[in-house]
Amino acid sequence: MTTETLPADLVDFHQVLQLNINQQEMHLVVSFDGRLDGDRLKRAVRLIWDREPILGCRLVEGWYRPSWRRRDDLDSLDPCPVVEETASGERRTEFMVTQRDPRRDPLLSVQLFRGETDTLCVKMSHLVGDASALIKVTRLIGDYYTRLATEPDFRPDVNQAPRAYRAVTREFSWKECFRVIGKIRENRSIMKSLWQVNTEDYDPSVENTQPYYVVRKIPAEVVSRATLYGRRKARATWTTVILAAYYTAMRSMFSFRFPEEPGLVVTTVDVRQKLPAEKRTDHAVSNMSGPVRLRVSPDPSSDFQEVLEELTGQFKSSLRDGTLGFDNPMFVLSMPPLRWLLALVPFSLLRRRSRRFVADNVGTPFRMGGVANLGSLSEENFPFDGVKVEDTWFAGALFRHFGIGIIATGFEGAVTMCVGFHSSVLHREKGEELLDRMVRELEALEV
Repeated sequence: MTTETLPADLVDFHQVLQLNINQQEMHLVVSFDGRLDGDRLKRAVRLIWDREPILGCRLVEGWYRPSWRRRDDLDSLDPCPVVEETASGERRTEFMVTQRDPRRDPLLSVQLFRGETDTLCVKMSHLVGDASALIKVTRLIGDYYTRLATEPDFRPDVNQAPRAYRAVTREFSWKECFRVIGKIRENRSIMKSLWQVNTEDYDPSVENTQPYYVVRKIPAEVVSRATLYGRRKARATWTTVILAAYYTAMRSMFSFRFPEEPGLVVTTVDVRQKLPAEKRTDHAVSNMSGPVRLRVSPDPSSDFQEVLEELTGQFKSSLRDGTLGFDNPMFVLSMPPLRWLLALVPFSLLRRRSRRFVADNVGTPFRMGGVANLGSLSEENFPFDGVKVEDTWFAGALFRHFGIGIIATGFEGAVTMCVGFHSSVLHREKGEELLDRMVRELEALEV
């Protein structure tokens, strides 16, 4: 039995405010070598709405605090429509770029696109969960789909694990807390003067805001060679290698507002790793990915290896001092004194200030951008009975303002990059050029 209303966590507040900037939706696409049982898949998705109570809710925007209220129409919804797909995949694309309203539409929407074989697309609102949560939800759909074949009356237990970000901050000692706060203050002062990207594309007119995704696959042999290059040249991981490719591609394409100042690239890490193992394995759907902000010297003559060494050094430094992924205001605001003070501020006031900030800054150069590396997925992540996974990739939020967020997903050695924009931020041809340049940067690496 689930409660009718679930409280919104502090991170939920932050994600709701981000609706002013992007569509706040994520997609996991899984292609199979055959066809699934559509009716059994519908039942599996319906069970997820009960297993993870937040996914069976809708957003209620109260003046004081937003909250999540359980829907009373879950049994009348189609959990997973089966859609006849065209050869070009246009119906899946339409599903992905069409924004759902979290106040009215389900927070988890699943569709099965049927051609000669099936492709599953799982859309989840970023308001309630991050990429790790979406991967977990898709794995559970596969688990339940398989289990229902032999146990048609199966019902999962409701996941009562906490969603609050402070579940992580509780694991920090006071010494660790002060170290993280110091790192946040240091980075905030440095970020004020970082260069800002001037794409010269911004146009908020209604007729020029068509959403689109760009997808590029990096072949397994290129990934393998680039990973080996990073290990030999800078003792780097694939994450910092692809960040270096992003930075060098951006530097070659765009001008910067403050070219004499350091540049900034961003990635994310899953801070659930700070939780004890027993809490980590069965966490509730939530947002617990933290940003990693890395600076790059402004020298335009620096080559790929020099950029890679600089990024890797900072990444490893944050890893050693325990601040990796916690350069995040949510860390400070979730601590008791500030959390209690913030409780006195009506959410409607925060929402008005956020909208005013966006309105006052649209069209200005932006500084945020980077790549989130989701690591390598495998068939074990998608245990659907009777079919084999042929490919999978992840699509992040479609940005309207202020950012570039590329998602990299590995499968069977290859890596798929995906980025989404409204054309008010970046015209499609430039979005395509950005990923193409990143691929060329990686292809050019020689061990």
